[in-house]
Amino acid sequence: MGKVFKQPIIHKKGKFRAAQKKPVIKKDKLWKDTPYVRDQLLVGPRGQRQDQVKWQRNLPELLMASNKKVITMLVADKILPKWKGKTCPHCEVGILSDFCVEKRTGLYKHRCSSRHCHQYVSPHHLHPVFTEGKGSASRSLQMQASLLLLKLLRVPHPTIHVLLNVNHKAIEDMEKRRTEWKTLGTKLLKDRKVVLHTDAARSYKAKIAGVIHNKVVHAKKRVKRNGKFIWQHPKYVKVVTHKIPKSNKKIVVKSGTQIIDRCWRFLKDRVKVNQHTNAGSRQLCAKLRSAQYEYWYRNEDLWLKFGELCAENMRKFLK
Repeated sequence: MGKVFKQPIIHKKGKFRAAQKKPVIKKDKLWKDTPYVRDQLLVGPRGQRQDQVKWQRNLPELLMASNKKVITMLVADKILPKWKGKTCPHCEVGILSDFCVEKRTGLYKHRCSSRHCHQYVSPHHLHPVFTEGKGSASRSLQMQASLLLLKLLRVPHPTIHVLLNVNHKAIEDMEKRRTEWKTLGTKLLKDRKVVLHTDAARSYKAKIAGVIHNKVVHAKKRVKRNGKFIWQHPKYVKVVTHKIPKSNKKIVVKSGTQIIDRCWRFLKDRVKVNQHTNAGSRQLCAKLRSAQYEYWYRNEDLWLKFGELCAENMRKFLK
């Protein structure tokens, strides 16, 4: 009998590549014990599947709600303030009542208790986003809330115009009012101990008080060692030990730019400007802060987070 030749086993591309891999260096215990992200998030870094996300409100619920029901929902979500029992913003003497129907308009409003005032105050009076209008410029609270929900979902303007039959000027006005808010970044990050992870670009060499700087090399670099020039391999992640300023404490972190690179990609996708935009313009700064706030809470209900911003903004008017 002749010899039987066995066919060689050819692995699939992925398995063959995995079999050929060899570890460059062995990971020590310090490397394995140091997490890349110090805070354990409830949601992974890749976020949630969009088909599994559920917000507090939806479009049919807002559009089909009655005049009183939509006010109750927006107050419960903190998007509208609770004017009941507060001082009248007109006379600053009387106390506002609960919801009552104004006979002239048929809408639910609050009424001042002062006999010299007796003015009606709408639930969205002095609101940073919702407006009060008369005639053709007036829009129901249901329509404005639906428009806000679509804007938070980043639905394009032409699509909103087709869905709600709203003029493009109304959409642009709401977008302008939404991005004119004062940023909360300075208030939240002031006097905080921050470790900044960047690459080796020259623009990051500036020294900032209260900020510890980490850098990694993303490209091979020609360095001189023992009188000879050699090529240093790039280091995308490395373990670094820092001493906290004005303290004897030390922290061990993994230096890398994966998190900040994802953040920059998120911001670039949402900040679209033309070539005539100045670097320090108010519009560009407002868009950046809006996209930054959206990145912070990208895995949470933006409708409820928007309500927290509204409550913070309306606090100065409630007495």
